[in-house]
Amino acid sequence: MEDERFESLMADYPSRIPIPKGNVSASLLSYLLVSKFVDHLPIYRLIQMFKRDQIVISDSTINNWIKKSAELLEELYQLLTQKVQQSNYVQADETSIKLSKKGGAVKAYMWAYHAPCEKIACFQFNRGRGAVHAKNFFDDFTGKYIQVDGYAGYDYLGNHKEVTLVACLAHIRRKFFEAQKNDKKRALYALNEIGKIYEIERALKEKEASVRQQKRKEQILPILMDLKEWIKENAIYTTPKQDLGKAFQYFLNMFDRMVNYAEDGLLLPDNNLIENQIRPIAIGRKNYMFVGSESGGQWAAMFYSFFATCKLNGVNPMQWLTHVLENIHTTPKDKLEALLPQNFEG
Repeated sequence: MEDERFESLMADYPSRIPIPKGNVSASLLSYLLVSKFVDHLPIYRLIQMFKRDQIVISDSTINNWIKKSAELLEELYQLLTQKVQQSNYVQADETSIKLSKKGGAVKAYMWAYHAPCEKIACFQFNRGRGAVHAKNFFDDFTGKYIQVDGYAGYDYLGNHKEVTLVACLAHIRRKFFEAQKNDKKRALYALNEIGKIYEIERALKEKEASVRQQKRKEQILPILMDLKEWIKENAIYTTPKQDLGKAFQYFLNMFDRMVNYAEDGLLLPDNNLIENQIRPIAIGRKNYMFVGSESGGQWAAMFYSFFATCKLNGVNPMQWLTHVLENIHTTPKDKLEALLPQNFEG
């Protein structure tokens, strides 16, 4: 199937060439980019696949095509980023990725930002994990809710009166899951209480936001309050260094942010959706090991942003990217929004 797919892309000389003097069609560019950032195929493997069809393309040529494609889509990426920053509710997370440097590889990070209500996402590549990177993004945030885990790099956001921090219930649950090896009985009690919250959420999934908000206040807030009191009573049975003690402290640290989630029906109980968007990076990290440069990391962040948004909206990434590459040159700047994945009607 891969050979047939490739042959169909190479069959006709491109009528509209996205890269000046590039002699490469929009469909072939899309195939390469989707193969790398959606299907997680490293460049050397793509080159080997091409050779089976007696087609020789160097890695420098393909990397140049990726670079030129990224340059073409830079303004569209900035527009997508702005759309996320203008959302009322954003989830944030980060994951590591290796950056190739002289003498070896160093750890860098992909920061992910997801607007659940608009079903859009954007990634940013940075050398570090310091709070400055989240600050640079959220300085332009115009919304109210930011949902994050307990990483201290996000704590400064709580100092902004206009921002409400929301906790991630999945991270809280994970702490208690890990604590089973330390104190199974108490860890299971906490997990069962958290399970009750998820059971209520499943029943409310298709309800109006106003109904979810009311039911959360009536049914979920009491569970959180009771669990808090139970943790305080049982804290004497553990120490801060034990896994259960860490789970207890994490819950107490996140309690106020968890209450914030229960007070608005538009919010989600956890960051699982954004973790699903990060997962392809983890798979790619295993397959092609690292990004070759900081600019390469920025290009990767761009394409991960576009393809994550395609996935969130049920859009075929190859159809979308081919359409964009064929039309980007003739689309006025004030009409670029029509080319965003969430607006594609393929």
